Amino acid sequence: MKLKLLLLTFILVCTGCKNDPRIQAAYDLIERVTPGYGEQFKLELMEPIDGMDAYEITSDNGKVVLRGNNTISLATAFNQYLKYTCNAHVSWFGNQLDLPKQLPMPAPVKNTINGKYRVYMNYCTVSYSAAWWDWERWQRELDFMAMNSINMPLSVVGLEAVWYNTLLKHKFTDEEARQFLAGPGHFAWQWMQNYAVDKDKGPIFGVNTSTNAGNHITINKEISAVNRDAHWDKSYKANFGLDFNVLNNRLSFNIDGYYEWNREMLLPYSASIPGTVGTQSANFNYGELDTYGMELSVTWRDKIGKDFKYKVSVNTGYTDNKVLMMDWETNQRYMKIHEGSRTDMGTWGMQCLGMFRSYQDIDKYFTKYNITSYMGMTKDNVKPGMLIYKDIRGAEQTDGTYAGPDGVVSYENDQVRLSNRSNPYGFTTNLSAEWKGISLSAQISASWGGYSFVPTSALKIGNMVGSGSGSYTDLEYTNMPSFWNTDNMFVYNDVVDASGNVVVKANRNAKYPNLRWGSVNSVNSTFWRVSGTRVSMNRLTLAYAIPSKFTRLIGIESCRFNVTGQNLFSFYNPYPDNFIDPMTSYGSYPTLRKFTIGVNVTF
Repeated sequence: MKLKLLLLTFILVCTGCKNDPRIQAAYDLIERVTPGYGEQFKLELMEPIDGMDAYEITSDNGKVVLRGNNTISLATAFNQYLKYTCNAHVSWFGNQLDLPKQLPMPAPVKNTINGKYRVYMNYCTVSYSAAWWDWERWQRELDFMAMNSINMPLSVVGLEAVWYNTLLKHKFTDEEARQFLAGPGHFAWQWMQNYAVDKDKGPIFGVNTSTNAGNHITINKEISAVNRDAHWDKSYKANFGLDFNVLNNRLSFNIDGYYEWNREMLLPYSASIPGTVGTQSANFNYGELDTYGMELSVTWRDKIGKDFKYKVSVNTGYTDNKVLMMDWETNQRYMKIHEGSRTDMGTWGMQCLGMFRSYQDIDKYFTKYNITSYMGMTKDNVKPGMLIYKDIRGAEQTDGTYAGPDGVVSYENDQVRLSNRSNPYGFTTNLSAEWKGISLSAQISASWGGYSFVPTSALKIGNMVGSGSGSYTDLEYTNMPSFWNTDNMFVYNDVVDASGNVVVKANRNAKYPNLRWGSVNSVNSTFWRVSGTRVSMNRLTLAYAIPSKFTRLIGIESCRFNVTGQNLFSFYNPYPDNFIDPMTSYGSYPTLRKFTIGVNVTF
């Protein structure tokens, strides 16, 4: 027992020993940033918290105690102490380090550092600025990184030497290698041409470069890999057709069916090649896809009496396909194309269970489903007026399957299929009738079998002209769809103006969630799902042909006047308050309703 106690005491004491390289490195940083103050600090190592880097700030016997699980955490604690206890500041543009001779004791603080990897710098920084730094400037930058929790800075110093030696091994001469390599001020531009560039983040490296990125400038297509053995796809097709007329040619049928085997389709490898390769894949003949479908046309034409004749034609069909081979996606595989599925994987989003209408609802939900994180938020940040989503699955396993519900509700892992595919069924009807030179024709189309969704841009405030946490109040500057009104939008408490007048009454039984929480409520979900059925009048034409006995009197063989309307109207609108027409897209230039007047004259 005495031996164990002695050993435990020795371990506890050594956690603060300066001869530990992690602690010594932190002490050296403190002395560089605040010379002469190192002795007023006591540094100790601690364990990570839930696998995350962590730090603690406290005091002991007149010394500032900094604890961290590594040197970066200790440096972060030091920076937090300077900033929030001493009101000091260390930055790129200069330091404010007007410290008292005896440092003040801090209030106890214990925190974790977000993110396993905290990335910093890019190739532009290296070429624009860092290429000319001496060691003193680099030392200052490295201290700044550590104090701000950076543990993964871009490091390319010396990379040109690696390339130089590589080129020599590939039979370049010394002069050729030096001519090929750019100088330090242009280093970024020699290599950036090979990679995708993001307007927000600079050059993008690593796998899945399109995930959580802003707006990519395209990868350099001029250096794409080449496959000199590429050839045309091989396609084998079987067709079946049947045409027949009955009832004295008044009723006609046309049936066509096909099955197509597409083999050795020319496709790139886009999912399995990481972004670090620096170029697009060449296209290779490896894809396999089966497509099939049928089309049916039925036409009835007849006359009533001597002068009236009419025709009704209905066309319908069905198509589908089956993917047998492609470069399968490796990210979010549960919602991506897989072997045997169709190319249209439908629409995915969250399964909505309802709406939080009180803080009691939030407590019950978190307790019942053991929720630890909701759409990237802790329980304290979840508010009434937010939609409730179901925890469907956990993280992806190494074998490609997914764990069961894990208490973390996220848009990445908890989406469900909201619609199997775009409307698979439909028909087009053409109607025409004629009586004594007057004719009327129309085209009506319909499709069904799928779902549509209220567009995301119609579910959140897009013009946040204000600043700070209260910027949602700037709804007055934003045009929103007509279904957003105070009669049907959730409001937790009365909203009053500066004079105490109620401008919006509390509405906890509202149909729609609160606009303030658009980041949560606007994602695709079953809440915003509406029927995908479309029925529209595409075209209507009214025409009149002047009897030839009159036109020939003035030397005209025939004369016909017509008025045509296109994109006239929809018979069915599934959107709330009919705020958009199903024939248009929200936020885009509308589909125009057109009217045409025509005269056809034959001499």
